[in-house]
Amino acid sequence: MNISPEHQVVWLAHERCATRITKKIFEDYNFFRYSQKDKEEYLDFKYYEHSFSNFIPEKFQNLKKIISCRNPYDMFFSFFVNSYNSEALTKKKTNVRKNFNNWIQKSLLNHGFYVFMTPKYGSDQLFFNKWKFNNEETVDYTLRAENLYQDLLKLPFIKSKNEIDRQKMQELLNDNPFLNKRYFIFNDLYDTKSAKLVYHFYKPYFYKFDYDPFSFTKDTLSNDEKIQFLHGVID
Repeated sequence: MNISPEHQVVWLAHERCATRITKKIFEDYNFFRYSQKDKEEYLDFKYYEHSFSNFIPEKFQNLKKIISCRNPYDMFFSFFVNSYNSEALTKKKTNVRKNFNNWIQKSLLNHGFYVFMTPKYGSDQLFFNKWKFNNEETVDYTLRAENLYQDLLKLPFIKSKNEIDRQKMQELLNDNPFLNKRYFIFNDLYDTKSAKLVYHFYKPYFYKFDYDPFSFTKDTLSNDEKIQFLHGVID
């Protein structure tokens, strides 16, 4: 878990959600990685990496919560590229769509609309299942990877900064290759079955963080196609 006692907030850093650049920005705002491994420690962001843990100790439950998030369709593709030595494949632009959809349909299985991670992908389960939210969980501020600058400005401790500081933050984001260097865009890659599997696996996440269930494609879907996608059988 990450925390700023000064600002009375905890930050839940979801992997593959622009958390490295967010951590770099938070270095200037007295953030720490909180650890209880051997003893209670507050590890300064200026010298230590941030935590990906989503566990908040009881004594911090009353603090405001910040969470980094990302469109689940984009997050699955980013995980595929990062974790399965697929970066070379995407650079060569060879069979990317086919391989990506094959991976999704091997990773996610379903019984009706209940979708779960295939047991053979145990390490992946730790990543994806950790962030399956329900609507009762409270989040005070969201940092969407797609809208990071605007969302950062909504944080009270950043909102109050002057124009020069904001400009520096904007320049830092603009120069970040992880945000701006893309060989493929996720909504060029999904077939309908893969998109349905991701949607039903992460359904609460879509609605909690206001992501469009139909953003897996650039096509404009008819009302009937939207209904079929949301409620039709997963083939």
